[in-house]
Amino acid sequence: MKVGFFIPNMIPSHNVSCLMQGFHALGWDVYTNGHIHNGLYSRGISTPYAIAKSGYLNLVGNNELLHDILVVDVSHGYGDNLQTLSKIAESRPVVVVNMEDTTNFWDAPECFIAFTAHFNRLATREGRIFPLGIGLSDDIIELANAQYLGNKRNVIVRNFNATFSQSVRNALDLVLVEGLEKYFEVDRRNSTPEQYLQQLSSVNAVCAYGGEFIPDYWGFEYLRAEWEKQGQFTYKFKYMGATPVVLRWDSWRYFESAVMACAPIQLDFDKYGFVLPVNPEPWVHYIPVDLSYASNIPHDLSDRVSDDPEYLTKIGRNARQWVLENYSPSAQAKYVLSVIDSL
Repeated sequence: MKVGFFIPNMIPSHNVSCLMQGFHALGWDVYTNGHIHNGLYSRGISTPYAIAKSGYLNLVGNNELLHDILVVDVSHGYGDNLQTLSKIAESRPVVVVNMEDTTNFWDAPECFIAFTAHFNRLATREGRIFPLGIGLSDDIIELANAQYLGNKRNVIVRNFNATFSQSVRNALDLVLVEGLEKYFEVDRRNSTPEQYLQQLSSVNAVCAYGGEFIPDYWGFEYLRAEWEKQGQFTYKFKYMGATPVVLRWDSWRYFESAVMACAPIQLDFDKYGFVLPVNPEPWVHYIPVDLSYASNIPHDLSDRVSDDPEYLTKIGRNARQWVLENYSPSAQAKYVLSVIDSL
């Protein structure tokens, strides 16, 4: 079997790079038009972390990618290829992958099979869109396997960079992190990639949440009327089941924390509508945060650790097993193939 990866801007995103590794691991011949002579950059410890091995990739021209399946990296748009790709979709599966922070505001043409990060069942868009976790590269798995993860301390890492559109992180700095510091050591260092690797190798928990609160702007008549006049449909959702919703919630930080056997701290998946191909279980694979209860979580978590000093260690181990089983490159590729087969 052969799969073609079309990269309109020639530089593959993290997830598409992982899918290339995954299809190769499943025995597929992998073809791409992307720049591969320097390897494929994947996001891992810090950004970027690794240069993936790319010797198995076949570099071809754009017109030589029409194999059994065509995967298109649209994280930076279609370029001027939308019409051509729509025509190709009439005869074979065309998978489009969009992992941008803005993917929650993106409608996918019905002819494509679309996969996105940040999928939220409470705010859906038009098209055949399916969730895809940011996941792991082979490189970060190899890196994690090379670390000693057996002597961790009950320390929590909180080292987000200051970025825009991260109201969830800002809110939890006020209502969660300050409380955690009353019961746990919280490491706030903005470290180098090498230092960060050592942090994750030695601590038990990581603040791995993110996201932006988005109300139902389209439900306000004066805003809707103005946007319709301008032809702007960014906030027009097919379905919006809550207001506000949390968008842009997924993060490579969550997956790298898990693979390093750290207990990820994240908003409650079920309550806030987060969907991955396989969701983690709260208090088994991650520490869930309910915003209505956030100020009480530090005391609750401290009690759990007092009752069982290995409590965070156990969640970290569970998280590592969960992420390796479900978000390795081959697991992600199998998932994409299963969705294609189901349609």
